[in-house]
Amino acid sequence: MDYPFIQGQTPEISRNGWIKIIIVNIISVLLLANGIIHGILTSILNWIPGFSHGGQNMLYQPSLANVFAGILTGVIFLSINIWGFSSTVGPRWKELFKPLKKNDFWQILKYFILSMVVGIVTGLIANRLFGHEVNPANRIQASHPGAWLVFLEGRVENLFQLLGEEFIAIAPFLALLQLGRLKKWSSKFSFWLALIVSSILFATYHLSTYGYNLGYALMGLTFTRMVLTLPYVKTKNLWVSFAVHYLYDLFSFLLSFLVVVS
Repeated sequence: MDYPFIQGQTPEISRNGWIKIIIVNIISVLLLANGIIHGILTSILNWIPGFSHGGQNMLYQPSLANVFAGILTGVIFLSINIWGFSSTVGPRWKELFKPLKKNDFWQILKYFILSMVVGIVTGLIANRLFGHEVNPANRIQASHPGAWLVFLEGRVENLFQLLGEEFIAIAPFLALLQLGRLKKWSSKFSFWLALIVSSILFATYHLSTYGYNLGYALMGLTFTRMVLTLPYVKTKNLWVSFAVHYLYDLFSFLLSFLVVVS
């Protein structure tokens, strides 16, 4: 298993090191989900002249404070998760990333298509079994004046937030692979355990997004996350899984943006 940090006979990251990284992951998610970072940043930015004024409809005409707070929240979320790794392994956290190769673009396209298929199917099943839940980011519609600017602002924010989400998805995956190596489990068992458990954990991180509907979050996100992790498994390059994740969210949000969602 040529994954970073778990090569060789001696683990590159100790058990306590992985626990620290995952705790940092959880703290970053809680700060993001509860709107703590966004609220603090908005309050600070409101002091800048002109930043506190928005239109009558704050959804489509947000204040500059709200716009910049959203983007900076994504930056801080990503930074917290990078710090979790860098404070444990130093500059070697960059081993999660590699330069993109020609074949990587084929992997991106392949897994993007697969993720869309799985996401649509599991989303429909989740709706049927656990009720209809809508991601708050899907509230805006293209037919409303000013909607495209809000949509584009969200995609800029996603550049940082989704890369941070790749850290919180891959960290437990790698930690469980290392655990399997130490326990001398078979590589196949370790892989599937790591993939399934890390994907379930990722789904639970999104509970607040879907009204704390546990069944919906698990059904709607676990299998899609498994697909989103596979390009990392294939390439050992977080840029590839991030690209697939970003394209998946971009086209999912674009679809709901152009089609009325109730």
